[in-house]
Amino acid sequence: MIRIPDPGRFELRLMDGSTNPYLLQAGIIATGIDGMDKKRDPGKPLLINMYTDHKDYPNLKKLPYDLEGALENLNNSKELKEAFGEKVINSYIKLRNNEIDNFNTKETFSKEKPITDWEKLNTLDC
Repeated sequence: MIRIPDPGRFELRLMDGSTNPYLLQAGIIATGIDGMDKKRDPGKPLLINMYTDHKDYPNLKKLPYDLEGALENLNNSKELKEAFGEKVINSYIKLRNNEIDNFNTKETFSKEKPITDWEKLNTLDC
């Protein structure tokens, strides 16, 4: 989702705090360049509050709910494979799939438990 608060300014509103900020920005730049080069039509703006009005638009494309779905989208993205190189994308997908497998052998995800022991040991290292 993109918010345009003023002419000449935009905000990308859907970033997650767990993202890699460098890959995120590189991906946004790569897809922006692709859109300009190929003169892609983004469609008409949808001037609604998506948090409250989303149910009125059931046919809008949705982002994946989990890492597996995001990796599948990444694997199917010709644009990002072209921008980053297919070897880089395939290596990243392999790395993340190994991480998912490691998690699944040691934990069971539960929405009732805010953070798992695996996450504490493997992701909170800053």
